[in-house]
Amino acid sequence: MARRADCSFLMISKGSQLEIERILVPIDFSGHSRMALERAVLLANLVPNPVEIYAQNVFQIPSGYHYTGKTEEEFVEVMIANAKKDFEAFIKTVDTNGKEIKAIYSLNDNDDFVSDIKDEAKKLKANLIIIGAKGQTTASTLLIGSKAERMVMMDTESSMLVVRNKGEKSGFRDFLHDL
Repeated sequence: MARRADCSFLMISKGSQLEIERILVPIDFSGHSRMALERAVLLANLVPNPVEIYAQNVFQIPSGYHYTGKTEEEFVEVMIANAKKDFEAFIKTVDTNGKEIKAIYSLNDNDDFVSDIKDEAKKLKANLIIIGAKGQTTASTLLIGSKAERMVMMDTESSMLVVRNKGEKSGFRDFLHDL
């Protein structure tokens, strides 16, 4: 169902009453991330209670980092510094409507971005995860996978809102073109 939907959809976790207090938005500084973050701001402004919004950027260190002469810890610091600069530029493009967005930078060391997002949501006790989705067709998803789809499939304690532009789909030909 998640793969076929050509619009945004909300999945409410079992037993949840969806009282929104903390929202986690995974970001990669793309337009889809901006759309998800703006949706979080919109929802935060609609509910009567204060809502904390967290933007999580999950990053990996490149395999050849040691050629720079830096230790892994030093390279992680460089990656975080670069992500902070990217976040500063990115947040200027987001309509935050005066809401504070707290940035989180997570090192992915297990090749599983989805589990990093789920773990952070659990740590924050996030009631809602909002993720932007490109809307891939079945053929392209088989080749490249979809973080949004894997998030939906993963058992999580947080409800999830997957946002995408209505009718937007990228297929196999788009995937090949992007290579």
